[in-house]
Amino acid sequence: MSVFQTGMEELKFGEQINAQTQLLIDNTGFTMKTDEINDVTLALSKVSGVSEEDLQAAGNNIIKFGNVSEENYKKAVNSINDLAATGKDASAVSEGLGKALADPATA
Repeated sequence: MSVFQTGMEELKFGEQINAQTQLLIDNTGFTMKTDEINDVTLALSKVSGVSEEDLQAAGNNIIKFGNVSEENYKKAVNSINDLAATGKDASAVSEGLGKALADPATA
């Protein structure tokens, strides 16, 4: 596989994640914009080496549960990043955090 082909596949995957993020924002009324979310996940990815796309997909799991503030979203994605950097599955971690943030009484 060529470097160009790999780069194009990553670009396409990134576009799919952004489309999913935008759809979740539209459906939940989440206050952050897709570009702001990209900035958060890119900054974390540069520090940890965890894929920006993996972090954004995990962040999407947080958004989909609704009732999450921008501040709590950023804290959750930061925690997901920390755990993913140690080898934990970002998606699995985000499911639990999303549920807990959306309904702390039943978490």
